This record gives sequence, C-alpha cells and structure tokens, in this order.
Amino acid sequence: MPPNYLYEIDTARLNLAYIYALIDPDSLQAHYVGMTESPSLRYRLHHSNASKRLYKSEKRELYLWFRSILENGSRPRMVVLAEVPLNRAKIEERYFIGKLRVAGEPIINRDKSIFEMRAIAKLMNGDCMSHDYIGSTTVLNWRCNANHYFSLTARRVLSGVWCPTCIKNIAMVRNQYVKDIYKENRSYLELEIPWVFRSL
Repeated sequence: MPPNYLYEIDTARLNLAYIYALIDPDSLQAHYVGMTESPSLRYRLHHSNASKRLYKSEKRELYLWFRSILENGSRPRMVVLAEVPLNRAKIEERYFIGKLRVAGEPIINRDKSIFEMRAIAKLMNGDCMSHDYIGSTTVLNWRCNANHYFSLTARRVLSGVWCPTCIKNIAMVRNQYVKDIYKENRSYLELEIPWVFRSL
C-alpha cells in the first residue's frame, strides 16, 4: 500500500444511491427531488446545465428555477434525504417526491408516486394496496369499495379503468334489466313490430 495517500474509498458504499432535494435558499422549500450516486457531481451538473441553458424539455422548469436563483446571486441548496441501495433508488426517489408533495412542498418533478396512486384510489372510494411505484406501466394492486382485489397498471387507472369485477356485475345487472323489460313487454312489442318476431 502506498505510504502517503489522502484517503481510501469505501468500496462497500459503491452500491448506494443518494436521494436528494434541491431547496430554495430563501423560502427553504424543496423544489426538486432526484437520485444520484455522487451528490457533488450531480449538483455541479445541475449548475452547469442551468447556467449554459443546456436542458431538455422535461427538465426545463427545474433549470429555469435553478437559473433564476443563480441570477439573484444565490445558489439552490442541496440536501441528502436518504442513502438507499442502488436497486431501490428509483422507488425511493418517487416515495420522497410523493412525501414532499403531500407535505405541501412545490415539487416540480413530473414523476408520480405511490402517495398519488393512493390518493387516486381514494377518489374512486378504494385503496392502492401496493407499496412501491416505479412507473405508469408497473402493475399495482388495488381494492375497490366492494372489497374486490385486482391488479392494473397505473396508466390504466389514470385513464379511468377501475374494478373489473364491479364492471362485470354492472353489465350483468344491466343485461338482466333489459331482459326483464323485454319479457314484460314482449306481447306489446309483438303487436307493435310484428315483422321482427316473424324472422325469429
């Protein structure tokens, strides 16, 4: 081992990711949540992209906010919210996005979170039974107000699809209702539109 080295890298920490938040230095409100393996490098990238206006459309709002703070002679603060295993980083990032949104922070991330999925389920008088949310194509477990359990992607629920059992039950009830009306009114219908019944 070389006798004069500055410090040794802890290789056990190389499989960790850091969930961080960018904070407005004046209001102390969190505006963005992200994940990285190197917080200082990520901050320098945010700073560089904002000052050079090198941003993609999905990050535009973040960098406009970041740039406005730089132009006021200040810098956004960066805080580490959690150290997590690398394989759970995306899930944990979405967890903190939702947690801070629920707490009233003006988070500008576009990503949804498990908190938002649970809020959507409450709007449908049901529950989201899953604990993790990765993306809109991830299958989540749900429960409707009639206590039916089912699995659907977040995208399908966001498009208005809900409990398949309830939908079948509603369809069966409607079908039975139509059949009952038909039975009750068959003799009247045979008199009014006899040509339909001749072909049967």
